[in-house]
Amino acid sequence: MQTQPPKFDALQFERPDFETLRERYSALRTRLDAAQKPSEQVSVISEWNELRRHLQSWSSLTHLQFNQDTSNE
Repeated sequence: MQTQPPKFDALQFERPDFETLRERYSALRTRLDAAQKPSEQVSVISEWNELRRHLQSWSSLTHLQFNQDTSNE
């Protein structure tokens, strides 16, 4: 059974607070530098990747909205 992709209008991502992002990235960097085991490093990198993916999704959506053809032709 195939699932239908979400409708474009249904996609919503809140605008990120860039100061909060800066703090989160800084905390992840600190934790990565302090990691003693490879498993701890992998955990931090996984969290970083999830944060990066969320930010990229927001960026892609805003790009699409900006470039949307709004002419009524």
